[in-house]
Amino acid sequence: MRAIDPLKAGLTVGAVYVLVHLVWLGLVATGQAQSLLDWLMRLHSLDPILRVGRLDPRLAISLLGVSAISGFTLGALLACAWNQLNRDAPSSKGRVTRQATH
Repeated sequence: MRAIDPLKAGLTVGAVYVLVHLVWLGLVATGQAQSLLDWLMRLHSLDPILRVGRLDPRLAISLLGVSAISGFTLGALLACAWNQLNRDAPSSKGRVTRQATH
């Protein structure tokens, strides 16, 4: 198995987390978040009791920062775990194959 670069994995997962939360912030800013939240709650058989507040720019920036850090950390840790679990697995590189002779 190929090793995964923890830096690249962290940046990728962090970017995905930030993108998802940017979409959420866009929904909050446009007033669409409440209906999505209500639907998600009902989808999980929960009464929709939560209410979406007004968009606070300082909290939005904090949300994106926390998302980036937690996504990066998760991606890097998962890549390290993958590499550790697959360190003894045979690699396709350097494998000698025999050609059939006729």
